Amino acid sequence: MDLNRQKDGNINIKRSLAETDMTRTEAIQKLRTLQAERDRRSHMVEELKDDQLKKHSLCKQIETEQYHATEKMRDLENQISALNHANMADNGQIEDIRRVTDKLTYERDELQAKLEQLNRTYDNCVADISRERAQMQGHNRHHNKLLVAKVTFALLEQMFQRRKQEAMNEFF
Repeated sequence: MDLNRQKDGNINIKRSLAETDMTRTEAIQKLRTLQAERDRRSHMVEELKDDQLKKHSLCKQIETEQYHATEKMRDLENQISALNHANMADNGQIEDIRRVTDKLTYERDELQAKLEQLNRTYDNCVADISRERAQMQGHNRHHNKLLVAKVTFALLEQMFQRRKQEAMNEFF
């Protein structure tokens, strides 16, 4: 009996050892699975930390760019304001120039009208002078004819008187 008991005890111990081996193998397998899961999670945590650092760096860069963009916008707004003031001043100068231009245009138009009037007067004067010259030339021609006729008749009269004298001298 002792042997049977011993055998039963040995079988029980063997079974217990086998179960312990099985439990130990399962425990090691579970530990390895847990270790692999922990490593995977650790790797994910590292990736998340890297992503977080990159995003933080990107946020800082965006903040810097935003600050520079805000400063640039402020500068541009100041420039726009200055240009608007300059534009208003230019508009005033343009209006002054427009008034002066309108005044000069009016004076030019008046001067052109006076010039046209003077041209008409000149043309009328030239026509009058030309007509008077033509009349004077006609009168001068007529007068020259009269003078030539008078001189001719005077010479003829002289010649006639001389011949008459010569004829009278021949008779006396």
